[in-house]
Amino acid sequence: MGAETISKHPGWISEEEVSNWLSKYDWDKSGDISFAEFAALVRGGALLDGKLEEYEAAWMAAGGEDISTRALGDLFRNLGQPLDAYRLSTIEARLSLARSGGKITFPHFLEMFRADLLDLKEILRFLQMGRSAPAADSATVPKLKAGEVNFIWSEEEFDWVLSEHAQQLVVLEASLTWCRPCKGFERAFQKFAAAYENAVFLTFHGNHSEGTKHLFETRLQTPMTPTFTFWRQGKQLHEHCGANKVKMNTALQEYLQPDENPLTGANVFQKQVFEAKLGLA
Repeated sequence: MGAETISKHPGWISEEEVSNWLSKYDWDKSGDISFAEFAALVRGGALLDGKLEEYEAAWMAAGGEDISTRALGDLFRNLGQPLDAYRLSTIEARLSLARSGGKITFPHFLEMFRADLLDLKEILRFLQMGRSAPAADSATVPKLKAGEVNFIWSEEEFDWVLSEHAQQLVVLEASLTWCRPCKGFERAFQKFAAAYENAVFLTFHGNHSEGTKHLFETRLQTPMTPTFTFWRQGKQLHEHCGANKVKMNTALQEYLQPDENPLTGANVFQKQVFEAKLGLA
């Protein structure tokens, strides 16, 4: 479970923080973790563990326990979080002081630099965030644009789209702000939205608020990011995971109705041109 992730790298998260994290997943306040709560905790732990592996790989590439101050700039750039000269000099001084006690272990590294690792801060905030179901009378109306990927900011907005666009295919991406595959797929996802403009394309960040966390964890039970679900008439038809253009196109071809599908009646050449625009050829 999620606590096992912490035990692999002890010392960089306090016992109080661990207790607070675990209490957030005791949703019914029963004092015990139910199976549903446990499943959400496992998913949360997996998100944290995956990011730690990325940090650990960058730390090792920069020298591991023998990391040098000269390698710090490259390390933070490799993590996608470049620092300005002033911030880097402050961290270099911190690292030099820590060296008086010997080598810099990975847990020690995390403890020292957790305030500078933006993705790590976001993950810990997400794990410690509560999650609340939307109120029955709190529906909001998002402004949707055909042929574009539209952001939604609450579960209420998602339900409004399912209701108002019940006859259309709704494609929902569940993502997180620190998810690199999600960021890498943004342009491709937008191309799909433009090519399949008869469908409604949505995306949201599970760590935006307690409401989106409820949608992400409890309702969708998102196994990884990005995860894509297809909906029509309020019912989920399909789910697939990963930033994969072939998977996306195959699913769209399967779940679009003939009058929605731009390839209906297309010849072989037209299909090849269409797929080339999506980067599939």
